[in-house]
Amino acid sequence: MAKKEKKDKKAKTVNDPLSGLKLVLRYVFYGVAFYATFMVVYFFGPTVQQQIRDAMSDVLVLGESNFDAALARNDEIMVEFYAPWCMHCKRLAPEYDIAAAQLKSDNIQIGKVDCTKHNDLCKKYDVTGYPTLKIFVKGEDEPKAYSGALTADAIVSKMRHEVMSEPIPETQGDNKKIVAKNFNDLVLNSSADVFVKFYAPWCGHCKAMAPAWEEFATNHKDDNSIIIGDFDATANELELETFKENVKGYPSILWIPAGDKTNPVKYTGGRAVEDFEKWLSENRSAGAKDEL
Repeated sequence: MAKKEKKDKKAKTVNDPLSGLKLVLRYVFYGVAFYATFMVVYFFGPTVQQQIRDAMSDVLVLGESNFDAALARNDEIMVEFYAPWCMHCKRLAPEYDIAAAQLKSDNIQIGKVDCTKHNDLCKKYDVTGYPTLKIFVKGEDEPKAYSGALTADAIVSKMRHEVMSEPIPETQGDNKKIVAKNFNDLVLNSSADVFVKFYAPWCGHCKAMAPAWEEFATNHKDDNSIIIGDFDATANELELETFKENVKGYPSILWIPAGDKTNPVKYTGGRAVEDFEKWLSENRSAGAKDEL
């Protein structure tokens, strides 16, 4: 009896004209759902994944709305200009994330700009290929191109080297504050003779001679033919070997004549104001003497 009822039920299902339609509709529903899921993953999946990666990364995501603020906030910042489809950019991404994490402890930031979203910004900085990495330095008109290896170690090394400088002071006194970032402008590229004291904040001898050096600088505050300044050698890096080899202890005072800026002369005189004045009168460049 049970077999007969089962057989009749099966026969009824087969003969039911709506059962086939229901089956077709079911497959259509599954197909549409699968297609919709596929399209969402295809079009939005990479974006969502990228947003998650960006949120977890120490790399700044930059665009027109925050680019200038990032430059103003950082003395120096590296920026990667990239395109999401670029394979070289994809290979760089994990290295760039590692570099950002390592530089965070040094208060050094690096950022990135998606040129498919911010094309005008990329055009502004002459980006013609991907990835393009540039280093922006506060106070300089143009960024410097980075041409080193696309590895975390190379990027970290470059940025740590670049930022070994105190900020450029907004105002200057009679005794000029010379830092790594304005060293070229005040020392190497100036047309004046330059007298620089290289010191360390903890150095007792440096502290002892500081009043005499300040007075000496004040004596010549209106003399455009000479620049007298301080350079904190513990917070700023010297790049030229000719300067490094002459700064072995503190204080070290170097005379950089107007006509030969790459060959500084080590001052070996006394540390009183009259000693500095005597050196100046004996070593001032010919052009500077004529101006007096």
